[in-house]
Amino acid sequence: MRVVLLDATHHPPGWSWHNVGTPAPDWPAIEAAIRRLDGAEWPFLWLHTAEPVELGPPDNALCVIGGCGEYFVSLARGGAEVRYDDPARGDELVSVWAGIQQGVQKRRSCCPGIERVLVIARHFAETGELHPDATWVEV
Repeated sequence: MRVVLLDATHHPPGWSWHNVGTPAPDWPAIEAAIRRLDGAEWPFLWLHTAEPVELGPPDNALCVIGGCGEYFVSLARGGAEVRYDDPARGDELVSVWAGIQQGVQKRRSCCPGIERVLVIARHFAETGELHPDATWVEV
């Protein structure tokens, strides 16, 4: 695996946010963390291929936000963001993160099912690159 850190954000009801880091995760740990995403208590995670810089943006890190059937997937690389894109899904807004305005994304920027997300994440975890069979747009 090319992932040096799995960084999942946990927000238990009534408690403050905290990150749960797993150094050098194997695929079963990454898969379990993605399957645990629920858009609320476990809203998002990052797969880092380089050690994160404390005050800087992530570099070559895949972010997965959401759960319950809609997953926003993006890559932070070189100060830019690249997003999953499926124009056929349209521009309707969908919630991927309960109760947070920023958790609303265009449907075209979201994967509609966990199996597709797992394929994309596994490819990234193994290669450090975006899945070639998905469409990506830089924003």
